[in-house]
Amino acid sequence: MLTLWWSLLWRFAGVLLAAVFVVGLLVQLVVQSIDAMAPIQVKPTVLWGLLAIGLWLLAAAPQFFESVLWGERLRLSPAQWQTIGRGLALFFVLLGLLNVAVWKFGTIEAWVNFKVWAPLPLLAGWIALVCARVRPMR
Repeated sequence: MLTLWWSLLWRFAGVLLAAVFVVGLLVQLVVQSIDAMAPIQVKPTVLWGLLAIGLWLLAAAPQFFESVLWGERLRLSPAQWQTIGRGLALFFVLLGLLNVAVWKFGTIEAWVNFKVWAPLPLLAGWIALVCARVRPMR
């Protein structure tokens, strides 16, 4: 269980880092003309939403999810990959909604602290919950 948790955590941390750069550039180009502060505040929500959509689509094709993204190192059944993909997609939807809530109802300092410090610990906890739901292979 701990091995699966760690494997998923470090892989998703790498995917998040790459996605932050790509989505950051795209949002900066599209939203910059609207408001100076808007791209900075919208960027995390767009990122989390795109990751949620991508994971939900990948969960529909668990063999692709398994072979392309993770290789053969994590030996899980298609049903287990589907559970992981959908669970993480739900996490990113919730994270995007939480980002909007903190942005709209909190101070700018609270939002910056949330943006910087909250995603990785929340991801680690959520992956632990998802791993607990993944049934062992028989």
